[in-house]
Amino acid sequence: MFQLRSKNCLAVFLLFYIISSSAYAQNGTWTWMRGSNVNNQPGNFGVQGVASPANDPPGLYEACEWTDLQGNFWIFGGINNSFAEYSVLWKFDPTTNLWTWVNGPNTTSQSGSYGIQGVPAPGNFPGSRAWGVLTWVDQAGDLWLFGGYGYDAFGALGGLNDLWRYNIATNTWTWMRGSNAVSSLGNYGTLQVSSNTNDPPSIVEVCSSWTSNTGDLWFYGAVGIAGLLSDMWKYNIATNEWTWMSGSGTPSVPANWGTQFVASPTNTPGGRYVYSRWVDNSGNFWLYGGYDIFLGFLSDMWMYDVNTNLWTWMAGTTTYSSFGTFNTQCQLTSNHPTSRFESRVCWTDECGRFWQFGGIDPNGATLSDLWMYDPVSNQFNWIAGTLLPSQLGNYGTILVPAQANYPESAAGGNAFVDNNGDFWMFGGLTVGGRTNALWKYIRDPNCNGGGISAAFTGTPISGCVPLTVNFTPNSSNAQNNYHWDFGDPNATNDT
Repeated sequence: MFQLRSKNCLAVFLLFYIISSSAYAQNGTWTWMRGSNVNNQPGNFGVQGVASPANDPPGLYEACEWTDLQGNFWIFGGINNSFAEYSVLWKFDPTTNLWTWVNGPNTTSQSGSYGIQGVPAPGNFPGSRAWGVLTWVDQAGDLWLFGGYGYDAFGALGGLNDLWRYNIATNTWTWMRGSNAVSSLGNYGTLQVSSNTNDPPSIVEVCSSWTSNTGDLWFYGAVGIAGLLSDMWKYNIATNEWTWMSGSGTPSVPANWGTQFVASPTNTPGGRYVYSRWVDNSGNFWLYGGYDIFLGFLSDMWMYDVNTNLWTWMAGTTTYSSFGTFNTQCQLTSNHPTSRFESRVCWTDECGRFWQFGGIDPNGATLSDLWMYDPVSNQFNWIAGTLLPSQLGNYGTILVPAQANYPESAAGGNAFVDNNGDFWMFGGLTVGGRTNALWKYIRDPNCNGGGISAAFTGTPISGCVPLTVNFTPNSSNAQNNYHWDFGDPNATNDT
Protein backbone atom coordinates (compact mmCIF):
# COMPACT_ATOMS: atom_id res chain seq x y z
CA MET A 1 0.00 0.00 0.00
CA PHE A 2 1.29 3.45 -0.93
CA GLN A 3 -0.02 6.76 0.38
CA LEU A 4 0.18 9.49 -2.25
CA ARG A 5 0.62 13.13 -1.35
CA SER A 6 0.37 16.04 -3.76
CA LYS A 7 0.22 19.79 -3.22
CA ASN A 8 -2.78 20.03 -5.54
CA CYS A 9 -6.34 19.16 -4.57
CA LEU A 10 -7.13 18.05 -8.11
CA ALA A 11 -7.80 14.88 -10.03
CA VAL A 12 -4.63 12.79 -9.85
CA PHE A 13 -3.48 10.67 -12.77
CA LEU A 14 -0.97 8.07 -11.70
CA LEU A 15 1.98 6.94 -13.79
CA PHE A 16 4.65 4.68 -12.42
CA TYR A 17 7.93 3.33 -13.74
CA ILE A 18 8.91 -0.09 -12.46
CA ILE A 19 12.66 -0.15 -11.96
CA SER A 20 13.74 -3.75 -11.73
CA SER A 21 16.90 -5.77 -11.60
CA SER A 22 16.86 -8.91 -13.66
CA ALA A 23 19.04 -11.89 -14.36
CA TYR A 24 17.14 -13.05 -17.43
CA ALA A 25 19.21 -13.93 -20.51
CA GLN A 26 17.08 -12.05 -23.07
CA ASN A 27 19.04 -9.24 -24.62
CA GLY A 28 16.82 -7.36 -27.05
CA THR A 29 16.55 -7.59 -30.81
CA TRP A 30 18.71 -6.13 -33.57
CA THR A 31 17.30 -5.47 -37.06
CA TRP A 32 19.37 -4.70 -40.15
CA MET A 33 17.39 -1.79 -41.63
CA ARG A 34 19.40 -0.31 -44.54
CA GLY A 35 22.74 -0.46 -46.32
CA SER A 36 24.85 -3.43 -47.29
CA ASN A 37 26.13 -6.46 -45.40
CA VAL A 38 29.36 -6.09 -47.41
CA ASN A 39 31.88 -3.47 -46.29
CA ASN A 40 33.41 -0.56 -48.24
CA GLN A 41 30.38 0.24 -50.37
CA PRO A 42 30.53 3.42 -52.51
CA GLY A 43 26.91 4.23 -51.72
CA ASN A 44 24.28 5.67 -54.02
CA PHE A 45 23.59 9.39 -53.78
CA GLY A 46 20.61 9.52 -56.11
CA VAL A 47 19.15 12.97 -56.86
CA GLN A 48 19.90 15.75 -54.40
CA GLY A 49 16.86 16.55 -52.29
CA VAL A 50 14.93 13.42 -53.37
CA ALA A 51 14.41 10.47 -51.02
CA SER A 52 14.61 7.07 -52.67
CA PRO A 53 14.78 3.38 -51.67
CA ALA A 54 17.92 3.16 -53.83
CA ASN A 55 19.81 5.82 -51.83
CA ASP A 56 22.47 4.88 -49.29
CA PRO A 57 25.53 6.74 -47.99
CA PRO A 58 28.93 5.15 -48.60
CA GLY A 59 30.63 3.08 -45.94
CA LEU A 60 31.77 5.79 -43.50
CA TYR A 61 33.91 6.15 -40.40
CA GLU A 62 33.66 9.09 -37.97
CA ALA A 63 30.92 11.00 -39.76
CA CYS A 64 29.08 13.80 -37.92
CA GLU A 65 25.63 13.02 -36.49
CA TRP A 66 22.45 14.73 -35.31
CA THR A 67 18.85 13.81 -34.47
CA ASP A 68 16.57 16.75 -35.27
CA LEU A 69 13.54 17.85 -33.27
CA GLN A 70 11.21 15.90 -35.59
CA GLY A 71 13.11 12.65 -35.05
CA ASN A 72 15.01 12.52 -38.36
CA PHE A 73 18.66 11.40 -38.40
CA TRP A 74 21.41 13.40 -40.11
CA ILE A 75 25.05 12.69 -40.96
CA PHE A 76 27.77 14.82 -42.54
CA GLY A 77 31.26 14.08 -43.81
CA GLY A 78 33.11 10.95 -42.75
CA ILE A 79 35.94 8.86 -44.19
CA ASN A 80 35.62 6.09 -46.77
CA ASN A 81 37.90 3.06 -47.02
CA SER A 82 40.38 5.01 -49.16
CA PHE A 83 40.73 7.60 -46.37
CA ALA A 84 38.96 10.19 -48.52
CA GLU A 85 36.62 12.60 -46.74
CA TYR A 86 33.17 13.83 -47.77
CA SER A 87 31.28 17.10 -47.35
CA VAL A 88 27.83 15.61 -47.99
CA LEU A 89 24.87 16.16 -45.67
CA TRP A 90 22.43 13.23 -45.51
CA LYS A 91 19.00 12.89 -43.87
CA PHE A 92 17.35 9.62 -42.85
CA ASP A 93 13.63 9.42 -42.07
CA PRO A 94 13.00 6.43 -39.74
CA THR A 95 9.27 6.48 -40.54
CA THR A 96 9.89 5.83 -44.26
CA ASN A 97 13.28 4.10 -43.88
CA LEU A 98 14.69 6.33 -46.65
CA TRP A 99 17.91 8.31 -47.07
CA THR A 100 18.13 11.70 -48.83
CA TRP A 101 21.25 13.44 -50.08
CA VAL A 102 20.37 16.96 -48.90
CA ASN A 103 23.37 19.26 -49.34
CA GLY A 104 27.00 19.46 -50.44
CA PRO A 105 28.91 18.02 -53.43
CA ASN A 106 29.01 14.23 -53.64
CA THR A 107 32.75 14.12 -54.34
CA THR A 108 35.55 13.81 -51.80
CA SER A 109 38.31 16.21 -50.69
CA GLN A 110 36.21 19.36 -51.07
CA SER A 111 37.43 22.75 -49.92
CA GLY A 112 34.99 24.60 -47.72
CA SER A 113 32.76 27.27 -49.25
CA TYR A 114 32.62 29.72 -46.35
CA GLY A 115 30.97 32.77 -47.81
CA ILE A 116 30.68 35.73 -45.42
CA GLN A 117 30.87 35.02 -41.69
CA GLY A 118 27.43 35.22 -40.11
CA VAL A 119 25.58 35.32 -43.46
CA PRO A 120 23.65 32.22 -44.65
CA ALA A 121 23.83 31.46 -48.37
CA PRO A 122 22.83 28.53 -50.62
CA GLY A 123 26.41 28.15 -51.83
CA ASN A 124 27.94 27.77 -48.36
CA PHE A 125 29.07 24.40 -47.00
CA PRO A 126 31.81 23.12 -44.66
CA GLY A 127 34.75 21.45 -46.30
CA SER A 128 35.16 17.67 -46.30
CA ARG A 129 36.08 16.49 -42.81
CA ALA A 130 36.02 13.72 -40.20
CA TRP A 131 38.28 12.52 -37.36
CA GLY A 132 36.16 13.72 -34.48
CA VAL A 133 33.90 16.65 -35.38
CA LEU A 134 31.73 18.20 -32.66
CA THR A 135 27.98 18.39 -33.29
CA TRP A 136 24.96 19.78 -31.47
CA VAL A 137 21.23 20.39 -32.04
CA ASP A 138 20.02 23.69 -30.58
CA GLN A 139 16.62 24.44 -29.05
CA ALA A 140 15.39 25.96 -32.33
CA GLY A 141 16.23 22.75 -34.20
CA ASP A 142 19.30 24.03 -36.09
CA LEU A 143 22.29 21.71 -36.55
CA TRP A 144 25.78 22.84 -35.50
CA LEU A 145 29.29 21.51 -36.10
CA PHE A 146 32.79 22.55 -35.06
CA GLY A 147 36.32 21.59 -36.00
CA GLY A 148 37.66 18.21 -37.03
CA TYR A 149 40.32 17.25 -39.54
CA GLY A 150 39.49 18.37 -43.05
CA TYR A 151 39.77 20.93 -45.82
CA ASP A 152 39.69 24.68 -45.28
CA ALA A 153 38.65 27.44 -47.71
CA PHE A 154 42.01 27.23 -49.50
CA GLY A 155 42.20 23.47 -50.03
CA ALA A 156 44.65 22.86 -47.18
CA LEU A 157 44.12 19.73 -45.08
CA GLY A 158 44.48 19.93 -41.29
CA GLY A 159 42.84 20.69 -37.98
CA LEU A 160 39.96 23.17 -38.04
CA ASN A 161 38.30 25.54 -35.57
CA ASP A 162 35.38 26.75 -37.69
CA LEU A 163 31.86 26.78 -36.23
CA TRP A 164 28.94 26.17 -38.62
CA ARG A 165 25.15 26.39 -38.32
CA TYR A 166 22.72 24.58 -40.63
CA ASN A 167 19.08 25.65 -40.94
CA ILE A 168 16.92 22.72 -42.04
CA ALA A 169 13.99 24.81 -43.31
CA THR A 170 16.13 26.91 -45.66
CA ASN A 171 18.72 24.19 -46.42
CA THR A 172 21.54 26.69 -45.83
CA TRP A 173 24.84 26.66 -43.95
CA THR A 174 26.26 29.66 -42.11
CA TRP A 175 29.90 30.06 -41.09
CA MET A 176 29.46 31.48 -37.58
CA ARG A 177 32.91 31.74 -35.96
CA GLY A 178 36.53 30.62 -36.16
CA SER A 179 39.04 30.67 -38.97
CA ASN A 180 38.53 29.55 -42.57
CA ALA A 181 42.12 28.23 -42.54
CA VAL A 182 43.59 25.14 -40.87
CA SER A 183 45.88 25.17 -37.81
CA SER A 184 44.44 28.13 -35.95
CA LEU A 185 45.82 28.73 -32.45
CA GLY A 186 42.52 30.25 -31.32
CA ASN A 187 42.30 32.57 -28.32
CA TYR A 188 41.43 31.38 -24.82
CA GLY A 189 40.88 34.81 -23.32
CA THR A 190 40.17 34.88 -19.58
CA LEU A 191 38.80 31.86 -17.73
CA GLN A 192 34.97 31.99 -17.47
CA VAL A 193 34.80 35.39 -19.21
CA SER A 194 32.88 35.49 -22.48
CA SER A 195 34.35 37.58 -25.31
CA ASN A 196 33.84 38.06 -29.02
CA THR A 197 37.58 37.55 -29.48
CA ASN A 198 37.60 34.07 -27.90
CA ASP A 199 37.85 30.97 -30.08
CA PRO A 200 38.99 27.43 -29.27
CA PRO A 201 42.08 26.30 -31.19
CA SER A 202 41.95 23.95 -34.16
CA ILE A 203 41.13 20.50 -32.83
CA VAL A 204 40.62 16.91 -33.98
CA GLU A 205 39.50 13.70 -32.29
CA VAL A 206 37.28 15.83 -30.07
CA CYS A 207 36.23 14.21 -26.85
CA SER A 208 32.66 15.12 -25.98
CA SER A 209 29.93 17.62 -26.86
CA TRP A 210 26.71 18.47 -25.06
CA THR A 211 23.77 20.89 -25.36
CA SER A 212 22.90 22.27 -21.92
CA ASN A 213 19.41 22.78 -20.55
CA THR A 214 19.85 26.50 -21.19
CA GLY A 215 20.64 25.89 -24.86
CA ASP A 216 24.38 26.59 -24.73
CA LEU A 217 26.80 24.38 -26.71
CA TRP A 218 29.60 22.78 -24.67
CA PHE A 219 32.59 20.57 -25.41
CA TYR A 220 35.55 19.07 -23.58
CA GLY A 221 39.07 18.15 -24.64
CA ALA A 222 40.50 17.25 -28.04
CA VAL A 223 43.78 16.80 -29.86
CA GLY A 224 45.14 20.30 -30.41
CA ILE A 225 48.15 21.58 -32.29
CA ALA A 226 50.38 21.22 -29.24
CA GLY A 227 48.94 18.00 -27.77
CA LEU A 228 45.94 16.59 -25.91
CA LEU A 229 43.74 19.29 -24.41
CA SER A 230 41.67 19.06 -21.23
CA ASP A 231 39.63 22.26 -21.33
CA MET A 232 35.86 22.81 -21.21
CA TRP A 233 34.39 25.39 -23.61
CA LYS A 234 30.90 26.91 -23.86
CA TYR A 235 29.31 28.69 -26.82
CA ASN A 236 26.35 31.03 -26.35
CA ILE A 237 24.20 31.18 -29.48
CA ALA A 238 22.52 34.49 -28.64
CA THR A 239 25.79 36.37 -28.17
CA ASN A 240 27.81 34.32 -30.70
CA GLU A 241 30.62 34.09 -28.14
CA TRP A 242 32.86 31.33 -26.78
CA THR A 243 33.86 31.04 -23.11
CA TRP A 244 36.73 28.96 -21.76
CA MET A 245 34.98 27.44 -18.72
CA SER A 246 37.50 25.15 -17.02
CA GLY A 247 40.89 23.48 -17.46
CA SER A 248 44.43 24.77 -17.39
CA GLY A 249 44.72 25.82 -21.04
CA THR A 250 47.90 23.76 -21.33
CA PRO A 251 48.23 20.49 -23.30
CA SER A 252 48.90 16.96 -22.09
CA VAL A 253 47.54 17.32 -18.55
CA PRO A 254 47.22 13.86 -16.88
CA ALA A 255 43.98 12.73 -15.28
CA ASN A 256 43.46 13.48 -11.59
CA TRP A 257 40.60 11.37 -10.23
CA GLY A 258 40.59 12.68 -6.68
CA THR A 259 38.15 10.85 -4.39
CA GLN A 260 35.30 8.91 -5.97
CA PHE A 261 31.95 10.77 -5.74
CA VAL A 262 33.64 13.95 -4.47
CA ALA A 263 33.74 16.99 -6.76
CA SER A 264 36.89 19.09 -6.57
CA PRO A 265 38.53 21.95 -8.49
CA THR A 266 41.62 19.74 -8.87
CA ASN A 267 39.74 16.85 -10.47
CA THR A 268 40.16 16.45 -14.23
CA PRO A 269 39.71 13.66 -16.78
CA GLY A 270 42.91 14.99 -18.34
CA GLY A 271 43.82 15.00 -22.01
CA ARG A 272 42.21 12.07 -23.81
CA TYR A 273 40.25 11.00 -26.86
CA VAL A 274 36.69 10.38 -25.67
CA TYR A 275 33.57 9.39 -27.57
CA SER A 276 31.06 8.08 -25.01
CA ARG A 277 29.11 11.06 -23.70
CA TRP A 278 25.67 11.76 -22.29
CA VAL A 279 23.49 14.38 -20.56
CA ASP A 280 21.58 13.21 -17.48
CA ASN A 281 18.08 14.24 -16.40
CA SER A 282 19.51 17.01 -14.22
CA GLY A 283 21.52 18.52 -17.07
CA ASN A 284 24.92 17.25 -15.90
CA PHE A 285 27.45 16.10 -18.52
CA TRP A 286 29.00 12.63 -18.46
CA LEU A 287 31.82 10.92 -20.33
CA TYR A 288 33.33 7.44 -20.29
CA GLY A 289 36.74 6.07 -21.20
CA GLY A 290 38.98 7.24 -24.00
CA TYR A 291 42.65 7.06 -24.83
CA ASP A 292 45.60 8.86 -23.27
CA ILE A 293 48.46 8.74 -25.79
CA PHE A 294 51.02 8.58 -22.98
CA LEU A 295 49.42 6.05 -20.62
CA GLY A 296 46.85 4.02 -22.57
CA PHE A 297 43.16 3.20 -22.65
CA LEU A 298 40.71 4.31 -19.95
CA SER A 299 37.53 2.86 -18.41
CA ASP A 300 36.38 5.55 -15.99
CA MET A 301 33.03 7.38 -15.78
CA TRP A 302 33.04 11.13 -15.09
CA MET A 303 30.33 13.74 -14.36
CA TYR A 304 30.63 17.49 -14.95
CA ASP A 305 28.31 19.85 -13.07
CA VAL A 306 27.60 22.89 -15.25
CA ASN A 307 26.54 24.93 -12.20
CA THR A 308 29.81 24.48 -10.31
CA ASN A 309 32.12 23.75 -13.29
CA LEU A 310 33.56 20.80 -11.34
CA TRP A 311 34.37 17.24 -12.39
CA THR A 312 33.60 14.13 -10.31
CA TRP A 313 34.94 10.63 -10.89
CA MET A 314 31.82 8.46 -10.52
CA ALA A 315 32.54 4.88 -11.60
CA GLY A 316 34.95 2.54 -13.34
CA THR A 317 38.62 2.10 -12.61
CA THR A 318 41.66 4.36 -12.63
CA THR A 319 43.75 1.48 -13.99
CA TYR A 320 44.84 1.97 -17.58
CA SER A 321 44.14 -0.61 -20.31
CA SER A 322 41.79 -2.74 -18.22
CA PHE A 323 39.92 -5.52 -19.98
CA GLY A 324 36.87 -5.03 -17.79
CA THR A 325 35.21 -7.05 -15.07
CA PHE A 326 31.87 -8.03 -16.62
CA ASN A 327 30.99 -11.70 -16.17
CA THR A 328 27.18 -11.86 -16.23
CA GLN A 329 24.69 -10.34 -18.66
CA CYS A 330 21.50 -8.56 -17.60
CA GLN A 331 22.58 -7.66 -14.08
CA LEU A 332 23.35 -4.26 -12.58
CA THR A 333 26.70 -4.54 -10.80
CA SER A 334 29.75 -2.54 -9.79
CA ASN A 335 31.69 -4.27 -12.60
CA HIS A 336 32.87 -2.08 -15.46
CA PRO A 337 33.40 -2.44 -19.24
CA THR A 338 36.70 -2.90 -21.03
CA SER A 339 38.81 0.24 -21.53
CA ARG A 340 38.14 1.70 -24.96
CA PHE A 341 38.08 4.70 -27.24
CA GLU A 342 36.26 5.56 -30.51
CA SER A 343 33.14 4.44 -28.61
CA ARG A 344 30.98 7.26 -29.92
CA VAL A 345 27.90 5.04 -30.49
CA CYS A 346 25.98 5.92 -27.35
CA TRP A 347 22.39 6.67 -26.40
CA THR A 348 20.30 7.95 -23.46
CA ASP A 349 17.01 6.18 -22.78
CA GLU A 350 13.73 7.62 -21.49
CA CYS A 351 14.68 6.75 -17.90
CA GLY A 352 17.94 8.73 -18.10
CA ARG A 353 20.27 5.73 -18.32
CA PHE A 354 23.32 5.66 -20.58
CA TRP A 355 23.97 3.03 -23.27
CA GLN A 356 27.04 2.35 -25.39
CA PHE A 357 28.07 -0.05 -28.19
CA GLY A 358 31.51 -1.10 -29.41
CA GLY A 359 34.76 0.85 -29.65
CA ILE A 360 38.44 -0.09 -29.83
CA ASP A 361 40.02 -2.10 -27.00
CA PRO A 362 43.61 -1.91 -25.60
CA ASN A 363 44.78 -4.41 -28.21
CA GLY A 364 43.47 -2.21 -31.03
CA ALA A 365 40.58 -4.58 -31.86
CA THR A 366 36.99 -3.49 -32.42
CA LEU A 367 34.28 -4.50 -29.93
CA SER A 368 30.60 -5.48 -30.17
CA ASP A 369 29.41 -5.40 -26.56
CA LEU A 370 26.32 -3.39 -25.61
CA TRP A 371 26.22 -2.09 -22.05
CA MET A 372 24.20 0.29 -19.93
CA TYR A 373 25.07 2.56 -17.00
CA ASP A 374 22.50 3.72 -14.47
CA PRO A 375 23.57 7.08 -12.97
CA VAL A 376 21.07 6.65 -10.11
CA SER A 377 22.52 3.37 -8.81
CA ASN A 378 25.99 4.10 -10.24
CA GLN A 379 26.12 0.58 -11.71
CA PHE A 380 26.86 -0.95 -15.10
CA ASN A 381 24.91 -3.68 -16.92
CA TRP A 382 26.34 -5.81 -19.74
CA ILE A 383 23.23 -6.08 -21.91
CA ALA A 384 24.15 -7.93 -25.11
CA GLY A 385 26.92 -8.86 -27.50
CA THR A 386 30.08 -10.77 -26.81
CA LEU A 387 33.15 -9.66 -24.89
CA LEU A 388 35.29 -11.19 -27.64
CA PRO A 389 36.82 -8.66 -30.10
CA SER A 390 36.69 -8.51 -33.90
CA GLN A 391 33.36 -10.27 -34.45
CA LEU A 392 31.86 -10.49 -37.94
CA GLY A 393 28.22 -10.20 -36.89
CA ASN A 394 25.07 -11.82 -38.24
CA TYR A 395 22.86 -9.63 -40.43
CA GLY A 396 19.98 -12.02 -40.96
CA THR A 397 17.36 -10.74 -43.43
CA ILE A 398 17.01 -7.03 -44.03
CA LEU A 399 14.02 -5.49 -42.16
CA VAL A 400 13.39 -8.76 -40.30
CA PRO A 401 14.09 -8.64 -36.54
CA ALA A 402 15.55 -11.82 -35.05
CA GLN A 403 17.21 -12.81 -31.79
CA ALA A 404 20.10 -14.28 -33.78
CA ASN A 405 20.94 -10.93 -35.42
CA TYR A 406 23.85 -8.85 -34.17
CA PRO A 407 26.09 -6.15 -35.72
CA GLU A 408 29.76 -6.49 -36.50
CA SER A 409 32.30 -5.28 -34.01
CA ALA A 410 32.73 -1.61 -34.86
CA ALA A 411 34.08 1.77 -33.77
CA GLY A 412 33.49 5.37 -34.81
CA GLY A 413 29.90 4.91 -35.97
CA ASN A 414 26.85 7.13 -35.42
CA ALA A 415 24.01 6.76 -32.90
CA PHE A 416 20.40 7.98 -32.96
CA VAL A 417 17.22 7.56 -30.89
CA ASP A 418 13.87 7.57 -32.72
CA ASN A 419 10.58 8.99 -31.46
CA ASN A 420 9.62 5.56 -30.09
CA GLY A 421 12.76 5.42 -27.96
CA ASP A 422 14.43 2.70 -30.06
CA PHE A 423 18.17 2.86 -30.71
CA TRP A 424 19.74 3.11 -34.17
CA MET A 425 23.33 3.12 -35.36
CA PHE A 426 25.03 3.68 -38.70
CA GLY A 427 28.46 3.07 -40.17
CA GLY A 428 31.82 2.75 -38.48
CA LEU A 429 35.12 0.94 -38.76
CA THR A 430 34.76 -2.86 -38.75
CA VAL A 431 37.06 -5.85 -39.22
CA GLY A 432 36.50 -5.63 -42.98
CA GLY A 433 36.65 -1.85 -43.45
CA ARG A 434 33.94 0.83 -43.47
CA THR A 435 30.30 -0.18 -43.22
CA ASN A 436 27.19 1.64 -44.42
CA ALA A 437 24.80 -0.67 -42.58
CA LEU A 438 22.05 0.92 -40.51
CA TRP A 439 20.83 -1.08 -37.51
CA LYS A 440 17.89 -0.73 -35.13
CA TYR A 441 17.88 -2.12 -31.61
CA ILE A 442 14.74 -2.78 -29.55
CA ARG A 443 15.45 -3.33 -25.88
CA ASP A 444 14.26 -6.24 -23.80
CA PRO A 445 12.56 -4.77 -20.68
CA ASN A 446 13.72 -7.76 -18.65
CA CYS A 447 17.38 -7.04 -19.37
CA ASN A 448 17.99 -3.34 -18.96
CA GLY A 449 17.96 -2.76 -15.25
CA GLY A 450 14.63 -0.99 -15.40
CA GLY A 451 12.37 1.17 -17.46
CA ILE A 452 9.25 -0.97 -17.69
CA SER A 453 6.66 1.75 -17.96
CA ALA A 454 2.99 1.31 -17.08
CA ALA A 455 0.02 3.50 -16.24
CA PHE A 456 -3.24 3.09 -14.37
CA THR A 457 -6.24 3.07 -16.68
CA GLY A 458 -9.92 3.50 -16.04
CA THR A 459 -11.45 6.10 -13.75
CA PRO A 460 -8.80 8.49 -12.43
CA ILE A 461 -8.50 8.99 -8.72
CA SER A 462 -9.88 12.34 -7.62
CA GLY A 463 -10.34 14.24 -4.40
CA CYS A 464 -8.08 15.97 -1.93
CA VAL A 465 -4.90 14.27 -0.86
CA PRO A 466 -3.69 12.31 0.98
CA LEU A 467 -5.18 9.46 -1.03
CA THR A 468 -4.47 5.78 -0.68
CA VAL A 469 -4.02 3.47 -3.65
CA ASN A 470 -3.52 -0.27 -3.61
CA PHE A 471 -1.86 -2.08 -6.49
CA THR A 472 -0.02 -5.31 -7.11
CA PRO A 473 3.33 -5.16 -8.97
CA ASN A 474 3.40 -7.52 -11.95
CA SER A 475 7.18 -7.83 -12.07
CA SER A 476 8.73 -11.09 -10.95
CA ASN A 477 12.16 -9.55 -10.45
CA ALA A 478 13.84 -9.11 -7.14
CA GLN A 479 13.71 -5.34 -6.78
CA ASN A 480 11.09 -2.71 -7.69
CA ASN A 481 11.18 1.05 -7.29
CA TYR A 482 8.31 3.36 -8.21
CA HIS A 483 8.28 6.86 -9.61
CA TRP A 484 4.96 8.74 -9.40
CA ASP A 485 4.12 11.61 -11.73
CA PHE A 486 1.08 13.74 -10.89
CA GLY A 487 1.18 15.66 -14.16
CA ASP A 488 1.47 19.15 -12.70
CA PRO A 489 4.15 21.10 -14.69
CA ASN A 490 4.14 23.87 -12.07
CA ALA A 491 4.87 21.59 -9.13
CA THR A 492 8.40 21.11 -7.88
CA ASN A 493 7.77 18.25 -5.46
CA ASP A 494 4.91 16.21 -6.93
CA THR A 495 6.97 13.12 -7.72
